[in-house]
Amino acid sequence: MKNLIYGVLAMGIMAFAFACQKEATDATTDLINAIASSDSKQVVSVSELPDEVQDYVALSFTPVDIEAAWHVRNKGYEVELEDGQDLYFRENGECMGTSRDGGGGVFRCMRGDAVDVIELPQAAADYITANYPTLTIQTVVYKERGDRSGYAVQLSDGSTILLFNGMGRFVSICGRFPGGGDGPGGHGGDHGPHGPQGGCFAGDTIDVATLPTAITDYVTANFGGETITVAVVKPSGKFGVELSNDTVLLFAADGTFIKVCDGQPDGGPHHHHCNTAVTIDDLPQAAQDYIAANYAGDTVVRGCQKNNGNYIVKLSNDVKILFDADGNMLFDSGN
Repeated sequence: MKNLIYGVLAMGIMAFAFACQKEATDATTDLINAIASSDSKQVVSVSELPDEVQDYVALSFTPVDIEAAWHVRNKGYEVELEDGQDLYFRENGECMGTSRDGGGGVFRCMRGDAVDVIELPQAAADYITANYPTLTIQTVVYKERGDRSGYAVQLSDGSTILLFNGMGRFVSICGRFPGGGDGPGGHGGDHGPHGPQGGCFAGDTIDVATLPTAITDYVTANFGGETITVAVVKPSGKFGVELSNDTVLLFAADGTFIKVCDGQPDGGPHHHHCNTAVTIDDLPQAAQDYIAANYAGDTVVRGCQKNNGNYIVKLSNDVKILFDADGNMLFDSGN
């Protein structure tokens, strides 16, 4: 009888724990969507972001840099990376999730120069000993990022990667978000904060055929030849639609056109600012060679050179590739 009582109590505690975890995850998703769809976003410079945000990006995604950032007062930050990923942070700088791969993100935590374990700051070594007593350090890389330099440490279980700043202070576990770490979004249900268009495409995916007639009529009249490829409905009742040319439009609940979305509040700079449009012939030879070797038969449908000199191109198979100014590949969404 006593064992039965203990079993019932244990099951009750587990159910309560799972319920609390789900509630926390739902609250995080709601906060991300609130930031993504906010009409009160304020553009901020990278230097204005909390140190925790800058450290997290520098250590998790190097060599991909921050392209643009926004702040929603009393809610948090939206940060867009050069490769189109959107990250969402609380006011205190804690990362809540990312929009890529259903929230998983394309992390590059072990990108850096391999160094000897003895070069790891003592504070980092002490942290590992205290928190992972059964594991040992397998690999250490040093990430040279100016005042955001730091270390990534892979432990002996092969899957745990810890990130530390240059002084050895723990920053985060690579790819781990609160509440289970997968963030919101995904395709087919909650569309989540979607790529370059940020808040305009945060919502639940719906069948294009269910859109108000006013929306389809507007697209036909103003975007002849283009079709609606994806549609979402937002918590506010507004609709976001993506066209076959990648244009994203925002409509009111009654189907009235509001604006063409570029991913930022009205009046701000373009979310994906392209300093100079380029063709494949404008790319450095190393970039052209990379495309030819890895994507023979595919063509560059859109390309631009960013303000920092890097190039980003979209291929006919929807793969996006980021190159540095010399044509070295930094990010390839197809790999």
